[in-house]
Amino acid sequence: MSTIATAQILTDLHAEILSDSGVTALIGTRLRYGKARQKEVMPYVVYQILTKIPTLTHDGDARHAQMPMQFDVWAATHYQATQVADALESKLVGIRTSRGSTSIQFGNLDRAFTAFDDETEFCRFSGDFNFFFGISSGDFLAADWNASDWKTVA
Repeated sequence: MSTIATAQILTDLHAEILSDSGVTALIGTRLRYGKARQKEVMPYVVYQILTKIPTLTHDGDARHAQMPMQFDVWAATHYQATQVADALESKLVGIRTSRGSTSIQFGNLDRAFTAFDDETEFCRFSGDFNFFFGISSGDFLAADWNASDWKTVA
């Protein structure tokens, strides 16, 4: 039985985000996992996995995982950070797509805040997005899903 491959999920999600013209119009390809490059041009986005929660059933691995991620937008101004944050939110909330071997089944914004960093003098938007992933396009949840009734398409 296959398990959720974190590296593949990150690769596929990264490509999916950069496929959005609204996001790339603002950050180009400056979407980084873990940390930004030295002297990165602003605005840019850094994201990381907060945790990975496999979905298990009585039969074992359900081939789905819940994976909360933190996205930090760094920008020279609050307005610029908010523009990028809005584009990210538009792309990621409610996402349901397949890319590579990953089905991205749902995304929601759990919490978000903006702040000014006194040390760097940059503005930061930080948002925690919660995603549900499957490992192949055959693992999409039923089209008529709701949060209390998860079903897998056979």
